[in-house]
Amino acid sequence: MSFFSDHPVAAAAILIGVLVIPSLLFVAMRGLGLWRAMKASKSAVEPKAARLTADAERLQAEIARLSERRVPEAMGSLESLKKRVAEVGVVAGAASEGVRGATAPLRYLGR
Repeated sequence: MSFFSDHPVAAAAILIGVLVIPSLLFVAMRGLGLWRAMKASKSAVEPKAARLTADAERLQAEIARLSERRVPEAMGSLESLKKRVAEVGVVAGAASEGVRGATAPLRYLGR
């Protein structure tokens, strides 16, 4: 008879030790690397996205102030500024959504 048929519990323990535990360690190490990378990218993107959002809000207030005055020579540049502010708002929103979407799996892990 062979060892595996004589000692099935020991064979199962060896199989777990050889196949499963190293695989779990590999996945844990890759997950830790992913978590660190996401943490670094989040800290790099969030301040810039917040600054873009603040700039967009400031520009919206400036546009509203200029619109109230209705200066004719400023109306053409005001429309261009409105378009640029809308673009900045979209970029800032996309950056924030990207960070939230990328870090969503980490919330499930309790981090």
